[in-house]
Amino acid sequence: MSFVAGSTGQPLSNVQVRLRRHGRVLLEFKATGPRCLFSVPEASYRVEGTYQGATQFAIVETGALTTQLKW
Repeated sequence: MSFVAGSTGQPLSNVQVRLRRHGRVLLEFKATGPRCLFSVPEASYRVEGTYQGATQFAIVETGALTTQLKW
């Protein structure tokens, strides 16, 4: 998972991240860099990122390495 500025593609850091499964928050942390990897059981997850007050999300399957959240 990576975090980028939508208009420029520049990497973003200091994104508040939540990992959810069936609505339940499994992980919550601040990503200090532009990428993060999750070590979780095989399944589908909702990854939410909040940057400067705006929240984006993606539904990802384990093993996906190219998912981006853009602001």
